[in-house]
Amino acid sequence: MDGGLDSPATGGCLERNLKGHSNRILALGFAPNSHLLASTDFDGSVIVWDVVSGSSTRLVQPMHVPLSVRFSPDQSLLAVGATFPPPDPTQAYGGEVTLWRTSDWTVVRTLSEYLPRSIVFSADSRYLVVGPGVTGSTSTPVGTAFNVWDLSTGSMRGVGTPEQATNDMAISRDGRIIVTVGDAIRRWQFDGTLLGTQSSRQSAGLFHVDISPDATTIVSGGMLPSQLELWNAADGSYLKNLPERASASSVMFVPDSQTLLISSNDDIHTVRITDLNTTHYPSRIGRAIIAPDGNLVASDLTDYSIQVWCLRP
Repeated sequence: MDGGLDSPATGGCLERNLKGHSNRILALGFAPNSHLLASTDFDGSVIVWDVVSGSSTRLVQPMHVPLSVRFSPDQSLLAVGATFPPPDPTQAYGGEVTLWRTSDWTVVRTLSEYLPRSIVFSADSRYLVVGPGVTGSTSTPVGTAFNVWDLSTGSMRGVGTPEQATNDMAISRDGRIIVTVGDAIRRWQFDGTLLGTQSSRQSAGLFHVDISPDATTIVSGGMLPSQLELWNAADGSYLKNLPERASASSVMFVPDSQTLLISSNDDIHTVRITDLNTTHYPSRIGRAIIAPDGNLVASDLTDYSIQVWCLRP
């Protein structure tokens, strides 16, 4: 165990300041029980925190640059996607996804990938979806939009083309729909059938996407302040734009399916999508994620620590 606990909670709401990273934090991920939090940094560190006690476990396998982290829905596995430079600078970057067993933190499988910037598990924890599957230079890309790994067999199937490269992805809780964003928003059946492609109303790339827990609404976000957009998950039709004053560094649905947690350079805030009612948390900064319990939030700070706090006291 290492790391530390600072500023314990007073009253009924948990509040922690988790210290243990020595470089910029790259990814955060809560476990389904909302008590464990995984974080990665630019030095290659992967730390798993118990946010209740403040204790931590540092996973020792070198992770190069770990871009993504995700617990499986059954909480039996932790997946971390990392990239690393090739021995020959003329070659494409390499990458891999490492799977740890959470019962004893041993590595159970390593999957060879190019640039696993986004990873999501299927609802039954059997499959891991990894994007992008693109390799090679931008002028002559090869590969797929994303790859689907069967963790019971170790087999992989590619989906889509390199022109459909993925910056971020989400999977519905019922496991039927995968949504990817890059140059457009694309909806896929889990078997790889493309259901539809929608273009952002703004002419800039897309970097964030999430599906509401009730699988009715998609939110996508890009580089521009006005590029947070809502879409109908069933048919891909455009619903509305969210009038943000700054571009979002992260966006995700709260478990009620009606509220978004949005991070920007200004602050962290929630927006109710039905009437755009907004609640600001001006003392909170950094990219934020919300735990499955719908209240606990983790956000990264510029001093390489992590704040854990509650939306509601």
